[in-house]
Amino acid sequence: AGGAEVVLAGLDALTADRPYRKAMSIDEALAILDQEAQTALDPRCVTALKRALARLESEARAKAA
Repeated sequence: AGGAEVVLAGLDALTADRPYRKAMSIDEALAILDQEAQTALDPRCVTALKRALARLESEARAKAA
């Protein structure tokens, strides 16, 4: 199963514009990573990424308030 580097590379690839498609939103990309965590990716790494992103989002909201 893919480790943290593979999960991060997947997030980057999914959320970047490509010549053949527009970038996905973070939520769309995370949904795909969740699906892939069932077979191709390490589910612990996907969970850790989601927790880290949630923490960053929470901190950003707190600073903006």
